[in-house]
Amino acid sequence: MITQQEREKLALAMSQSGTGDLDRVLAFADQAIVPVENILQLIQVRATHPAQIWDMDGTLADSEPVAFSACAAVMNRLGKRKGHDFGFTGPSLLEKYVGRSFSAMVRELQMIYNFDISESELRYYADMEKRMVMNHFRNCGLGATPGSKDLVQISIAVGFRIAIASSSTLPRILLCKRLLGLDCISDTLCFSGTDMGKSKPAPDVYLKAAAALDAAPDQCISFEDEEPGVQAAHAAGIGMKLGIIVLTPPARRTDHINRLRVKNVDAVAEDFREMPALMYRLSQNSVL
Repeated sequence: MITQQEREKLALAMSQSGTGDLDRVLAFADQAIVPVENILQLIQVRATHPAQIWDMDGTLADSEPVAFSACAAVMNRLGKRKGHDFGFTGPSLLEKYVGRSFSAMVRELQMIYNFDISESELRYYADMEKRMVMNHFRNCGLGATPGSKDLVQISIAVGFRIAIASSSTLPRILLCKRLLGLDCISDTLCFSGTDMGKSKPAPDVYLKAAAALDAAPDQCISFEDEEPGVQAAHAAGIGMKLGIIVLTPPARRTDHINRLRVKNVDAVAEDFREMPALMYRLSQNSVL
């Protein structure tokens, strides 16, 4: 339980912000899910950056290993049809193409192996991949990236407006959201770059999410784990671009951070518990 003084600090900060759910905020604090200092930081960040836009795979959901296992099976089937032995495994495809849509992967392989594929054939295999991935999620289950749900839920409690902007298809995004228990994010605030025909690194999905949140792009905060997403956020003019590498093995984190920095990420966290303080420091710099 927090002290009476801490309770009064939170109540005053929430009153001054004019939004949010004080009872939920106090519940988070009492259960020590998020430290009081971090909650106060988030309340201050919301004053300048009231909207958050989250990537799904690898950021909210620890979905990539399961998804790429199914994707590799479809890709190898396509390769065999075209006379090539791609020999992909889930991990090898993940390492090469993380953050890319299925269609983008196929188009790159088409250039490398010089095979023909019509739009209708590409749609056939893309639809097959969608079905297999979603069946894998239903059968294998899906976990959240450590700490992501806590940050989403306390952010909503203090008054942030939140959307999801992903390269996955909308049915997959909605399934993942349901499996993660994130009903606090409206289905109408989930957007698919693939379904729009302009997936990341194009900025379109971010621009659509920002508009739906009734926020200018520079008032938004993005959360991404890979370069295409950071590129998309930067191209859209997102005001605070955050990287998260909680799922990256320690031996590869320095390289991962450097790759995100090349794409103009503003800051990178190795743990979601670092995010409130990181967001606060960046918001203060933007005010100066």
